[in-house]
Amino acid sequence: MRNKFNAKKQTYKGLKFDSKKELQRYLYLEKLLKENKITNLELHPVFPLIVNGTHIGRYTADFKYKNKSGD
Repeated sequence: MRNKFNAKKQTYKGLKFDSKKELQRYLYLEKLLKENKITNLELHPVFPLIVNGTHIGRYTADFKYKNKSGD
């Protein structure tokens, strides 16, 4: 099936990305990680969606990381 944005899947160091743009963002974040400007870089973290105590689904983000201030 074709992506609605015509994005093409990419692979880098065995990691899979949904688009070239996502890979470019990862490369930038990887650089920041090496420069100790961010920490705890995660690729495709999953967050549960809970409403009024009921699990209704999940959200998969592209990245999760902490910046120097811990945010």
